[in-house]
Amino acid sequence: MELERIHKLKNADSNNFFLLAGPCAIEGEDMALRIAEEIASIADKLKIPYVFKGSFKKANRSRVDSFTGIGDLKALKILRKVSETFELPTVTDIHEISDAEKAAEYVDILQIPAFLVRQTDLVVAAANTGRTINLKKGQFMSPESMKHAVKKVTDSGNEQVMITDRGTMFGYQDMVVDFRGIPTMKQFAPVVLDVTHSLQQPNQASGVTGGRPALISTMARAGIAAGVDGIRDPGARWLSHAGGRYHLPQSGDRPQQRGHTARERHHHGAGNRGRRPHRLHEGLRRRGQLDRRAGLALVDPLPMGFGVEDGHRPGGCGIGGTRRARPLGAGGGHLPGVLAARDIRTRG
Repeated sequence: MELERIHKLKNADSNNFFLLAGPCAIEGEDMALRIAEEIASIADKLKIPYVFKGSFKKANRSRVDSFTGIGDLKALKILRKVSETFELPTVTDIHEISDAEKAAEYVDILQIPAFLVRQTDLVVAAANTGRTINLKKGQFMSPESMKHAVKKVTDSGNEQVMITDRGTMFGYQDMVVDFRGIPTMKQFAPVVLDVTHSLQQPNQASGVTGGRPALISTMARAGIAAGVDGIRDPGARWLSHAGGRYHLPQSGDRPQQRGHTARERHHHGAGNRGRRPHRLHEGLRRRGQLDRRAGLALVDPLPMGFGVEDGHRPGGCGIGGTRRARPLGAGGGHLPGVLAARDIRTRG
């Protein structure tokens, strides 16, 4: 795969990892535009190739009453507007063969969900659109078996394919990332690490997916060290700004809890379990502002990755806390990888 062939992708020659990030699902135009603007600004300053991610629908929820989308065409048009407004490439999931051609008219990258990556007809239909294809490794699949999924794309005449590792089932209700699989899969295609969904704790009795968002930055740095070419869904909090320099949060730092208004406490409270997440976002709109506490400005327009997963409340990525940080790209060395990610070291 050649990054330069992805339409509108900036900083492709920066020798940095690339980034796929955005809301779990498109819930509205204002939300999508604000998230895209914030992350694009940060990524541009850091010279990180950035692709806006947002699902136009989510067809793989645990429960029938979980939020799935605002309407296919409406969401796809929002993705197109994000692309045109900020000159960004976009990526979205598809779930059915008919989705391939439909979504390809609006986005630059088609993503095959992990549960569906062995569905030959779906993968081939996506490949035949000529769009770049992102294959999410099935939670049940070995790294070695992903070569067959990649071959389905390339045998269809499409060399623009990448693999995303989103973790492997570890028992019934937990996931683990086997970093030994990163170099294996890099033999077949560039590899992206999904640093939020790989921390999910699925199959809960409530039908609401859990997770361990406090480990997002740990997972991201581990992926970079293992040589991944891209990072997916770190959330805007992962890239934060302080004193004119941009940083990665340290996984060992303890979150500082900020105060909440009564309305915010209500929306973050346990009483919201099971409520439809798109309603909860109304209480979180103010999160688009910069939180400047102790000199640290966190860009966190809305929660990402875990934001609307399986109907649980937004904020799963740690909204409401701030973290101390360490610099990105402070060192001069390079780590292995197709896009040799910049070194990450601690200053001071």
